[in-house]
Amino acid sequence: MGVTKGLCFAALLTLPWALWFFPLDADGAFSLHDSIIYGVIVETEPQWSLNPHHPGFHALQNALMPVLDVCGVTHPGFVAARILAGLGAAFALVLIARFAKGRLLFGVCCAAAFATTRICAMETAVGEVNLPSIAAALWALREATAERVRPWRFGSSIVVALALRQDSILLLPALLTAAWMGLGPGRFGLLLRVLCCAGLATLAVYAACFQFVRYEFDGRQIHFHEWLVLYAHVPQMAATHAYGLERLAIYARSLGSATFGQYSEAVWPHALAGSAWCVIVLLAGCLARADAARKRLGVAVLFALAMRIPFSTWFEPENCEWHALNLALVTALAASLGAGRAQAPARARLGALLLLALCAFAVATHGSGLLDLRRRNLMQSVETVVAVAGPDAAYFTLSNDRAAHALRFLHIYPRIHATDSAVLVDAFELVQKGRTVAFVTDRLVGDGLPWTNWATAKGGALLEVMREHSPEDWTRYFNGPAGPYAVIVRKP
Repeated sequence: MGVTKGLCFAALLTLPWALWFFPLDADGAFSLHDSIIYGVIVETEPQWSLNPHHPGFHALQNALMPVLDVCGVTHPGFVAARILAGLGAAFALVLIARFAKGRLLFGVCCAAAFATTRICAMETAVGEVNLPSIAAALWALREATAERVRPWRFGSSIVVALALRQDSILLLPALLTAAWMGLGPGRFGLLLRVLCCAGLATLAVYAACFQFVRYEFDGRQIHFHEWLVLYAHVPQMAATHAYGLERLAIYARSLGSATFGQYSEAVWPHALAGSAWCVIVLLAGCLARADAARKRLGVAVLFALAMRIPFSTWFEPENCEWHALNLALVTALAASLGAGRAQAPARARLGALLLLALCAFAVATHGSGLLDLRRRNLMQSVETVVAVAGPDAAYFTLSNDRAAHALRFLHIYPRIHATDSAVLVDAFELVQKGRTVAFVTDRLVGDGLPWTNWATAKGGALLEVMREHSPEDWTRYFNGPAGPYAVIVRKP
């Protein structure tokens, strides 16, 4: 089956999942909330919509949204993101399967192992920006490790990968090493020219995107070179920049989150579960090992992981999103081990069965959590608060939590503070001026991994303080199944 036919078939599976598994405002959409942020921005403030970390995705989202709007689609920005995520997932799965050249069934089993991980299933269903960039990275890997490296196709794949996600630059050493091994030492000059052309083309794409953006930072319009490195200076992002063994432990725990979901704060059970997933996938590849197994792909994958893992322990180690590409690379490597003619067909069939068993176990482990996240607990609760307080009230959230994203979905922009004291000072100043204020926190969704620690969500103590320090007839308190989640203070 060719790439085009395979993509059409895979899209028949991934697009319905992306478009209809979660309602647009389901709890699951808020648990991985980037799609909420970017969906609201592209619909209400398009001049801010080209995020400097992945402008290519948002350019496609902006191009698709008017078409959906003309077709009468509600929330076209959100639907556009889900279409792109579904197509990205389909393309990624087809490319993983294609790494098992000549062994379609085994390749499909490897692709299924990736598809049934918690992170792939969730990111496809909510319309995350990550999956198209994973597909582009796998395309670049395929071009770099092809039997005959075509320089301009290889260069084009690099440009697409970098346009869709800036941190794809971490893959460049691995891709260039694999391509150099294929071209031979005598073709280093050619490889250097391809790299220079790809770099100039990528900068041109970013410069073109910048022309459509009106970004402000620290109260002033920023320049192009600042836009390229914006995330290095945003305070909440810069706060994640640190090293330490404890961060490595958190990163290891998030591997378990990415594969099977996270069920507690414990590190080692989740780290072992995620590591076991990787070992089983590679073991299946070794069982199916064929005479055409490619060494270059193994070198490229190991080199890529050696670059990405230290970076991710420094930057947001708790974010299981960073493991999605790592898992795709592992499954691509396993698929490539089975490429060609199997040396032991019985062992190859055993490898395929092992992958299918892993798929079944993953679905059984986190499938119920996915179904739970189809509910609209958070949005229904926030809608109740808005109905009482009114859309003109001043809304507060503690940090940039999921309650803030739920308000944004309703096109209400809350005042976001980092500390309890900042919320109290700001809120009560407005109350004394006659404004209605509402403080809302997330006690319903958690992080949707699924977590079991709803009771530890931020904001609970602040809710009590606001109620205690307001006259009883000024205050309306809201309780949900996981405890109090909102308070409205209105001066009579």
